[in-house]
Amino acid sequence: MHTYLFQLCAGDPAKRDIHMRWDTIRSRLSTQNRVTTKMDKKDGGLILIRNTSEPEPFHKMITGALSIESKPLNKIILKS
Repeated sequence: MHTYLFQLCAGDPAKRDIHMRWDTIRSRLSTQNRVTTKMDKKDGGLILIRNTSEPEPFHKMITGALSIESKPLNKIILKS
């Protein structure tokens, strides 16, 4: 998050069309989550799926201003 703050504040913030307090940006970005789903297999094994929630328009606006991916982490599937 501190890297985002530094990048958003670098240069002229008006050029990025972002006119909000850092607390507001941080609070609204915190709504994007990383979720783990755990499933038991019939053979006793386990499947774990890690996925990032879909970004909302606000997330896309901020990450677009920073030129970074709005959904930075890929889905991970672990089987045992």
